Amino acid sequence: MSRHLLATALLAINDASTLAMLGAGAMAFDQIEAVRTVRPIDRVMVWSRNPVNARLVAEMVGGEHVDDAAEAAAQADVISCATPATSPILSESSVREGAHVNAIGAYTPDMAELAPDLLERAYVVVDDLSAAAEEAGDLIQAGRLPNTSLRELLAGTSPEIGEDVTVFKSVGVAAQDVAAAHLALLN
Repeated sequence: MSRHLLATALLAINDASTLAMLGAGAMAFDQIEAVRTVRPIDRVMVWSRNPVNARLVAEMVGGEHVDDAAEAAAQADVISCATPATSPILSESSVREGAHVNAIGAYTPDMAELAPDLLERAYVVVDDLSAAAEEAGDLIQAGRLPNTSLRELLAGTSPEIGEDVTVFKSVGVAAQDVAAAHLALLN
């Protein structure tokens, strides 16, 4: 959870006010609330292949359910994807200039939420370079290497962002989860 919150804080525009949540499973509520803690989100659109789930999550967060993922993404400053998609649900044409995408689903080589054309357009940050090389289906299928990692971004050693869209691709790293949980328990 903390990785995409950190990525949003580092990469999304400061005045981001619109969030498109693509996926309405168990992680959706926490994803939305995390983004709201670091950006002034006042509009949340929720899409899911299961419209009943989209409606339920939208009601829980005071948002609206939508029937078209691309249309929601086109209106959003921040887009969070948390789906088990095996083919892309988000392409370059549905993401506006200045948007930030958190892609936390598609965590195996045979899964993908993001189309290759979007990844080619974007500045791509991953939670861990070696884990992404083995597990990030979006990147593997597109033949796309990330620009940097969260570690490098935080250390100030990452390449300058020149692209008009940012993507944080997470595959989940157990060691980072343990460190985040440890810090949370100390506070």
